[in-house]
Amino acid sequence: MEVLSPCRLFCCYNRHPFISRNENMILQDEKIKWFRNAAGYIAAHKDKSFVICLCKGATESSALREIISDCILLTSLGVRIIIVFNGDEKIEKRLRSDWDSHNNKNITRLSQINTVSEIIGSIRNDLEAFFAFHSFHLPGGKQDILLTSGNFVTAKPIGIINGVNYEFSGKVRKVNSIAIQKQLETNSILLISPIGFAPEGDLFHLDSNEVATEVASSIKADKLVFLNALPGLLDENGEIISEIDLSTKHETNEKNLLLKFCQKACNNGVSRCHILSYELNGALLQEFFTPYGCGTQVTGTSSEKLRQAKNQDLNQILDLIGPSEKEGSLIQRTRDGVKAKLSEFFVIESDGFVVACAALHPYQTTAEIACMVTHPNYRGKKRGNNLLDYIEKKGKELGLKSLFVLTTKSEHWFKEKGFSNASLDELPQARQDEYKQERSSIILSKKL
Repeated sequence: MEVLSPCRLFCCYNRHPFISRNENMILQDEKIKWFRNAAGYIAAHKDKSFVICLCKGATESSALREIISDCILLTSLGVRIIIVFNGDEKIEKRLRSDWDSHNNKNITRLSQINTVSEIIGSIRNDLEAFFAFHSFHLPGGKQDILLTSGNFVTAKPIGIINGVNYEFSGKVRKVNSIAIQKQLETNSILLISPIGFAPEGDLFHLDSNEVATEVASSIKADKLVFLNALPGLLDENGEIISEIDLSTKHETNEKNLLLKFCQKACNNGVSRCHILSYELNGALLQEFFTPYGCGTQVTGTSSEKLRQAKNQDLNQILDLIGPSEKEGSLIQRTRDGVKAKLSEFFVIESDGFVVACAALHPYQTTAEIACMVTHPNYRGKKRGNNLLDYIEKKGKELGLKSLFVLTTKSEHWFKEKGFSNASLDELPQARQDEYKQERSSIILSKKL
């Protein structure tokens, strides 16, 4: 399949023959802004492998066509896609109460396995038809979509557990990762069914979540995505948890099965897992091409790094502090001025982007905290707290006795962190000489 450039994709998606010229210009402005913001993500995701699990209910959802369209778009942008689908909802409708389960595992009888196989085959045919349809109706013309399915997964029986015989419900025995990688190199979209043969020839119904996890682990996928009925993992108040760092304590339902699959995948080399809703239009695009996402991201370690600034961060720091300088909450700084003191800056990096920064300018036994900014899309997640804690730790390592800050808007926030009012004559003489009376900045200090 041809990998389209972002520019060509933008042109393809930018024709609106049935709206006014002014409306079209507004839409174009919005799309230009979106593509500019997404450009870094587009480059970052190129040639990356995403395993997408269509969880229970997804293939029966009215949003399925949009999900398939977005998968084709991701492939056009150079993302390598593997789709694992689930057929439980359709199977339950056919078998009704005859399809038993125990401990969240379905029990597939000998008399049912052929019916289950038939239903899964019909779902696969429907998905192939949807992909064919959308490949003919892409904006900008037909694209050749290589959709591949095959026996990439071999199975084995679950067996008898605590006296319960799961019969023809199985689990993953082995994943042919070499064959999968070869198919991905041809820009094919892989379609993997939740069913597999054992070496002896027996057919088993598999848990699609387990299949997706094992496939992602075997190829060390960059992302494992679960498209399920919920908008993400929820905290005790029912709010979406935007990120879970598995290396730290996290407050969520430990019994959540998808979280357990995410833990297993991350422990086996998958970079990140995402839990999204299949009902949310454009969930894949929102999660991967916007800074705030739309569901829960699970990582083995935090996706954010707090570190000292590097030379390559200069442009992003200038972009980050620019709006605050324009509104007057920060003093104006020249590019050369920031560059000269870049070693005194600290940044929080997320997905390769600088989302927060602060500077620590030393004056013998004290130092000024300056230029403390968090990107608007990343506020409210204690990044300011983390920066301040990091800077205070650095101050102690340097043997400083105190820190001070000049602020026009954040007085109360700093006072909550232990700062108190100070006078101008308490500042180092060099900083007193630079003080701008017209700004009427409030001076605060804190002993270390």
